[in-house]
Amino acid sequence: MATRIITFRDRLGGFLIDEQLSDVYGLQPEVVERTLVRFRVLKIPEIEKIDINTATAEELAQLVYIQKSVAYDIVAYRERNGGIRSFDELLEIERFPADRINRIALYLFLKN
Repeated sequence: MATRIITFRDRLGGFLIDEQLSDVYGLQPEVVERTLVRFRVLKIPEIEKIDINTATAEELAQLVYIQKSVAYDIVAYRERNGGIRSFDELLEIERFPADRINRIALYLFLKN
Protein backbone atom coordinates (compact mmCIF):
# COMPACT_ATOMS: atom_id res chain seq x y z
CA MET A 1 0.00 0.00 0.00
CA ALA A 2 2.84 2.37 0.80
CA THR A 3 4.16 1.97 -2.74
CA ARG A 4 0.75 2.82 -4.18
CA ILE A 5 0.50 5.92 -2.01
CA ILE A 6 3.96 7.13 -3.00
CA THR A 7 3.37 6.41 -6.70
CA PHE A 8 0.07 8.28 -6.64
CA ARG A 9 1.59 11.19 -4.73
CA ASP A 10 4.44 11.42 -7.22
CA ARG A 11 2.06 11.38 -10.20
CA LEU A 12 0.18 14.29 -8.61
CA GLY A 13 3.32 16.24 -7.90
CA GLY A 14 2.44 15.96 -4.21
CA PHE A 15 -0.72 15.86 -2.18
CA LEU A 16 -2.38 19.26 -1.94
CA ILE A 17 -5.13 18.22 0.47
CA ASP A 18 -5.43 15.32 2.92
CA GLU A 19 -8.52 13.95 1.19
CA GLN A 20 -6.48 12.95 -1.86
CA LEU A 21 -5.24 9.96 0.09
CA SER A 22 -8.67 8.40 -0.38
CA ASP A 23 -8.11 8.50 -4.16
CA VAL A 24 -5.29 5.94 -3.99
CA TYR A 25 -6.48 2.77 -5.71
CA GLY A 26 -7.26 -0.07 -3.33
CA LEU A 27 -6.86 1.95 -0.14
CA GLN A 28 -9.77 1.14 2.14
CA PRO A 29 -11.52 4.04 3.96
CA GLU A 30 -10.46 2.61 7.33
CA VAL A 31 -6.81 2.67 6.24
CA VAL A 32 -7.18 6.25 5.05
CA GLU A 33 -8.64 7.28 8.41
CA ARG A 34 -5.86 5.54 10.38
CA THR A 35 -3.19 7.03 8.13
CA LEU A 36 -4.55 10.55 8.47
CA VAL A 37 -4.30 10.29 12.24
CA ARG A 38 -0.51 10.22 11.85
CA PHE A 39 0.12 11.91 8.51
CA ARG A 40 -1.23 15.17 7.11
CA VAL A 41 -0.35 17.62 4.36
CA LEU A 42 1.75 20.08 6.32
CA LYS A 43 3.36 21.92 3.44
CA ILE A 44 1.54 22.27 0.15
CA PRO A 45 3.96 21.58 -2.70
CA GLU A 46 4.39 24.14 -5.43
CA ILE A 47 2.83 22.80 -8.59
CA GLU A 48 2.50 24.32 -12.01
CA LYS A 49 -1.20 24.69 -12.68
CA ILE A 50 -2.53 24.10 -16.18
CA ASP A 51 -4.52 26.77 -18.02
CA ILE A 52 -7.68 24.94 -18.98
CA ASN A 53 -8.28 27.31 -21.90
CA THR A 54 -4.93 26.80 -23.62
CA ALA A 55 -3.82 23.30 -22.60
CA THR A 56 -3.77 20.54 -25.17
CA ALA A 57 -5.71 17.33 -24.59
CA GLU A 58 -2.39 15.59 -23.96
CA GLU A 59 -1.47 18.11 -21.26
CA LEU A 60 -4.88 17.74 -19.59
CA ALA A 61 -4.60 13.96 -19.72
CA GLN A 62 -1.42 14.15 -17.65
CA LEU A 63 -3.61 14.92 -14.65
CA VAL A 64 -4.29 11.74 -12.69
CA TYR A 65 -7.98 12.54 -12.48
CA ILE A 66 -8.65 13.11 -16.20
CA GLN A 67 -8.79 10.28 -18.72
CA LYS A 68 -7.47 10.99 -22.21
CA SER A 69 -10.92 10.73 -23.80
CA VAL A 70 -12.28 13.28 -21.31
CA ALA A 71 -9.33 15.58 -22.02
CA TYR A 72 -10.32 15.56 -25.71
CA ASP A 73 -13.93 16.26 -24.71
CA ILE A 74 -12.77 19.27 -22.65
CA VAL A 75 -10.83 20.69 -25.58
CA ALA A 76 -13.79 20.12 -27.94
CA TYR A 77 -16.18 21.79 -25.48
CA ARG A 78 -13.81 24.72 -25.10
CA GLU A 79 -13.54 25.17 -28.86
CA ARG A 80 -17.33 24.98 -29.37
CA ASN A 81 -18.05 27.48 -26.60
CA GLY A 82 -15.24 29.98 -27.01
CA GLY A 83 -13.48 28.90 -23.83
CA ILE A 84 -14.33 27.84 -20.32
CA ARG A 85 -15.29 30.60 -17.91
CA SER A 86 -15.83 28.58 -14.74
CA PHE A 87 -14.96 25.15 -13.43
CA ASP A 88 -18.68 24.43 -13.10
CA GLU A 89 -18.89 24.39 -16.90
CA LEU A 90 -16.86 21.19 -16.84
CA LEU A 91 -19.89 19.46 -15.35
CA GLU A 92 -21.64 19.92 -18.70
CA ILE A 93 -19.16 17.54 -20.32
CA GLU A 94 -20.80 14.13 -20.40
CA ARG A 95 -17.96 11.91 -19.16
CA PHE A 96 -16.34 14.46 -16.87
CA PRO A 97 -15.71 12.96 -13.39
CA ALA A 98 -18.03 15.30 -11.49
CA ASP A 99 -17.19 13.65 -8.18
CA ARG A 100 -13.58 14.81 -8.59
CA ILE A 101 -14.14 18.39 -9.76
CA ASN A 102 -12.80 19.90 -6.53
CA ARG A 103 -9.61 17.89 -6.81
CA ILE A 104 -9.19 18.58 -10.53
CA ALA A 105 -9.65 22.31 -9.95
CA LEU A 106 -6.60 22.25 -7.67
CA TYR A 107 -4.41 21.61 -10.72
CA LEU A 108 -6.05 23.99 -13.20
CA PHE A 109 -6.54 27.72 -13.55
CA LEU A 110 -8.67 30.06 -15.63
CA LYS A 111 -7.25 33.27 -17.04
CA ASN A 112 -9.52 36.24 -16.51
